[in-house]
Amino acid sequence: MTDEPRKLKGMAKLKAKVKEALHRYSAFGKIVEVAGKREKGFAIRANLAEKQLDELRARRKQLIEHEATQRQLDDNEQLIWLANHRLKKMTEKRLFWTKRRVWARERHHHWGLVIKHRKDRLRRWIQQHETFQSYMANGNPYEKLTPEAKYGIYLDFRGGNYVTSTYEGYPGDGVHSPGSYHYLENQPDGKARCWDAGAGTLSPMNKAQIREAGRAGPFLIEMFGPENTFEYKNGVRFTLAEGDPLETMHDNHKHTCIRDGAPTK
Repeated sequence: MTDEPRKLKGMAKLKAKVKEALHRYSAFGKIVEVAGKREKGFAIRANLAEKQLDELRARRKQLIEHEATQRQLDDNEQLIWLANHRLKKMTEKRLFWTKRRVWARERHHHWGLVIKHRKDRLRRWIQQHETFQSYMANGNPYEKLTPEAKYGIYLDFRGGNYVTSTYEGYPGDGVHSPGSYHYLENQPDGKARCWDAGAGTLSPMNKAQIREAGRAGPFLIEMFGPENTFEYKNGVRFTLAEGDPLETMHDNHKHTCIRDGAPTK
């Protein structure tokens, strides 16, 4: 699998997880809402049943005081039993929906935290995979790099390369020819547009050259590297002969200097 499909697959998985969390959060939120309404409804019915039961018990007391017939007493007892049964059922259902609401509320809260966690993961993934990060400069200075150069470094990093040099003037940044674009004084506005990148094998460097040629060829002020047929100078592609001093100098790294206005997406 190439880098781009792998990248898209990784983002798709994270987006799917966020979508799942949002769905579950919404579903449990609806359960909380429904359970709350049911709980309230059965509480009202339970109160009515309890009130009816109290009235029937008071009626029984009156019937006894007025020496009512046995049939009247039996009918009243039957109504008391029905009211008591109804109160019991309404209380049980109210308790069920109370437990259901509490359970759903806990799950709703849980998935709210999951959403935050997964969105943070997606945000970090996008930040690390879609934009330049300071660690991609591999300890070299990066503050004065143009957005175009930073994006090129990000692509090189994503392709398995590591930066070996950016702009001169810092310890360990290497030595270049006096007229090199690596020196800020050789840039028209003091901004950095150059970087060198290497890898343990030729393949990542060669692929980076070919990719950069197809992506931003006309914007390449300079690009030299191990792939001799994809060299650039002032936006023009040319081939370096094997053994040429410039070719030999860039056998172990890719040198790039990119013009402002190059694509950054």
